[in-house]
Amino acid sequence: TVNSYGKNLMEGKVPFAKLLRLINDIPGIERIRFTSPYPRDFNDELIHTMAELPKVCEHVHLPLQVADNDLLREMKRGYTVEHYETIGHKLRAAMPDIAITTDLMIGFPGETEEQFQHTLEFAERIRFDSAFMFAYSPRPGTKAAEREDQRNETEMLGASGDNGLILIGTGGSDRKYYRMKNDNSTAVFVEYKKDDPDFHRHIEYTKFFRKHNIPVPELLDVNSEEMTALFEDLGDVSLYSWLKCSRSEDQIEDMYRSVLDILIILHTAATDHVHECLLLQNRIFDYEHLRWETGYFLERFVTGLNNKKIEDPAALESELHKLASLVDSFPKTIVHRDFQSQNIMVTKSGNPGIIDYQGARMGPPAYDLASLLWDPYYRLEDGLRERLLEYYSGRITDKTCFGKDFLKTIVPCRLQRHMQALGAYGFLAAVKGKKYFMKYIPEAVRLLKEDVSESDDDYPALRKLVMTL
Repeated sequence: TVNSYGKNLMEGKVPFAKLLRLINDIPGIERIRFTSPYPRDFNDELIHTMAELPKVCEHVHLPLQVADNDLLREMKRGYTVEHYETIGHKLRAAMPDIAITTDLMIGFPGETEEQFQHTLEFAERIRFDSAFMFAYSPRPGTKAAEREDQRNETEMLGASGDNGLILIGTGGSDRKYYRMKNDNSTAVFVEYKKDDPDFHRHIEYTKFFRKHNIPVPELLDVNSEEMTALFEDLGDVSLYSWLKCSRSEDQIEDMYRSVLDILIILHTAATDHVHECLLLQNRIFDYEHLRWETGYFLERFVTGLNNKKIEDPAALESELHKLASLVDSFPKTIVHRDFQSQNIMVTKSGNPGIIDYQGARMGPPAYDLASLLWDPYYRLEDGLRERLLEYYSGRITDKTCFGKDFLKTIVPCRLQRHMQALGAYGFLAAVKGKKYFMKYIPEAVRLLKEDVSESDDDYPALRKLVMTL
């Protein structure tokens, strides 16, 4: 493999890390990318070299195959799950923005359901940026091909009986998503936990949004008694994933403008007809919910994950009350409330679509704008953000519900949004064990520090706290 280069050379031995340094010094070479290194030979010297050299891309494709030590041993891979995870942590410590991609395999002979779950849990914990996923196929001449405990295709693809359902994700503990064949294409089958109120919101919001030209998945079928529904399949590429590939500045700006066009319809034309959907009209993003968000931030991130002591709780409480009262006073439209790059899909046609909209409420539109343009998952260049903000504001100026001081609502909503995001990251990382959310914390903290710095000393106790994070 590529990073094993030099191991068998005798005189003038050149390790792979040194080879990268030599290539980095060649005039005219602007970018260095290599694939696919082998985990067994991925050492600290290579990690430090990648972090140090400006021409080496912050990306590594590191094949895993499976996350079970017994299976890795049978495959004679020469590394353990623990060794692989250590490499991942070291890479992200040295290069916080690095993209880590991998290869995953299911259905190796003898693989048990428990071993398969180990791989799923590991992938969730590491949070790969993308993965090539394959079903095992026998290769003539190998010992694995001679084994009698081969898995059939139905078992490997996770199909449930003969219905062809393939599990593709879960929505916390309340719902599961399956991909299934539907005529000549695929559809997404959603299964909710009994008595989950989000089920009815999902159905009613879908009908309402599609009626008013918000590109959410089409509702193909629904069974209210069984709490299941069948939706159009928007594919697997989120805006977050789309941005991981090489894109020109013009492509990125055009895509974000298309996304903002959706947001503008949501905040204007759809809001004008919200009386048609009482479930949404009566669900208000109000003072109580805003205070819950900031309390979540303090409990789960500040005192929880960071174990910090709040020096002046009374002063901080007064400022958070002031902030929530201010944000609650802003004019309200329909807001998605989690309008960030992982909830925006890029379809095969190249057009954006929206998912995870069950949490929509009536709230300040700047909250959605903050979620998209100041997104911890993807850092926009400042000039681009300014152009996008101008694009959005230029199209809502004639709407009286926004008021002449709309731009002044953005910083308070940014404060609220980024405290909510950090509270969620703290909860998911510390309580749910989803450590991969840790990699988004530095950018969220950086954004929150910008927010308090632009607040004109309106929140001195909050600013003092934030600057210590």
